[in-house]
Amino acid sequence: MSSFEPVEITFYYDPACPWTWLIYRWLEVVLTQRPMTVHWRSLSLSELNKDKEIPDRFKPAMASSSRFLRVQEAMRSRAAGDPQAHKVLESQLQSLYLQSGILRFETEGHSEDGWIEESVKRAGLDIGVLTAADDPSWDAQVASSTNEAMDLAGPDVGSPVVRFNDDSHGFHGPVIDAVPGPEDSMKIWELLSASRSIPNFHEIKRGRKGAPLISKVPS
Repeated sequence: MSSFEPVEITFYYDPACPWTWLIYRWLEVVLTQRPMTVHWRSLSLSELNKDKEIPDRFKPAMASSSRFLRVQEAMRSRAAGDPQAHKVLESQLQSLYLQSGILRFETEGHSEDGWIEESVKRAGLDIGVLTAADDPSWDAQVASSTNEAMDLAGPDVGSPVVRFNDDSHGFHGPVIDAVPGPEDSMKIWELLSASRSIPNFHEIKRGRKGAPLISKVPS
């Protein structure tokens, strides 16, 4: 590992975004070769678009995403101030997102009904955390985390935002339409690692020509 590579990252994400799910799957590949601590944080697309007119087809996914992020923030609050509990928490949050993504994006016949509850069960978590899903008092913390992500990488970006170590800036992406193999995954990682120390570097972009490629299995 090069000396400039990070030892931890913070991953701000919205669980309703299929592009974010592909980036998570890419990150899994990277972590097999560059073990790091990952902190899982909320980035609400509902919060980012609260002053915009949302097409009806997106509203169910955004509503269920808001319920999920409330659960995440409630779990984070319970572990606040306890380093050991916080370490366990990050593992639990990764498992929760993993199970939710498998259900939402990789399982045929997915419905917006019940996936959060099923994800909590599959992740082996106490179902009591679900009480937060319908408690709007957690929305302020979701909004605060979202604003933090925008301060790092905004404006005009979406999910996810990734921060290396305690850098003063982060980045949106990398945007991919399929999960690369191990070699190409590491090439992307090394590009990002190398660019993070260049404060005046902002963007390289190639337009997307299709939907994200995600394999599905029967439910």
